[in-house]
Amino acid sequence: MATKIIIYYFLTLYPFYCLSQNIDKTDTTKRIDTTYFLQSDTLFSNAGFYIFIGQKLYAGKGSQEDDCYQTISFKSFLAFPLWFMRQKEIENNYEYQSDPSRRDADKVKETLSDGKELIVTEIKRKKGPKGTHWYQIFLKDTEKILSYKYSCSIVDAIRLKEIKLTK
Repeated sequence: MATKIIIYYFLTLYPFYCLSQNIDKTDTTKRIDTTYFLQSDTLFSNAGFYIFIGQKLYAGKGSQEDDCYQTISFKSFLAFPLWFMRQKEIENNYEYQSDPSRRDADKVKETLSDGKELIVTEIKRKKGPKGTHWYQIFLKDTEKILSYKYSCSIVDAIRLKEIKLTK
């Protein structure tokens, strides 16, 4: 009797279980088990792509509900857009009064657009809690005038599609 139940399970229910696994094998950036390692100035992944200093990457769309970037910020808090008219904007905008970091996210959103070309200038391995680590890359605009510098956690930025490897 038990063998009939097992055979019945495999013949009827198991195919539906297999079909319900929605794994997109063509998009390697969605893989959960993607690992990264840094060797000299190149960040390698087991998903088949790598990032090196001088490589051109492209900004994607912001991953938050209002299209703000979750993983990308300015490299320095002294960046020009963060200080220009700062006090007046905070006084006049209620959202900025309750959370001043919201203004910083809006300024990054204003300077970056979907498809904007960025160049990798530096890659660092940062230590996290409990022996973990993460990779931070520094990017700059390809524009000559008003070239901004950005910082981002590359693993999360690729996963959230805030950074694209190709256009």
